[in-house]
Amino acid sequence: MNQVQISHHILPNASTMLGVCLTGIGLVKVAEAHLGPSHVDEYLALNAVCFLISCMCSYSSIRRDNRGANTRNRLEQIADILL
Repeated sequence: MNQVQISHHILPNASTMLGVCLTGIGLVKVAEAHLGPSHVDEYLALNAVCFLISCMCSYSSIRRDNRGANTRNRLEQIADILL
């Protein structure tokens, strides 16, 4: 699979998972009012940060031109690892 194609797959998946994490945080906060405090929202927030960084790296690698091929490949690797 071509490296450029990887970024085109990472970006929509990472952004979807970011939305899932943010929705989960909201639902946990609502449930905490009835069930008591938990650390689930903190774990979801950590995952959301990882997905956000993955989104930013993937988007940056897509926008990179051919002159920065080494940087583009590095950004794709970071996005892939965080996803």
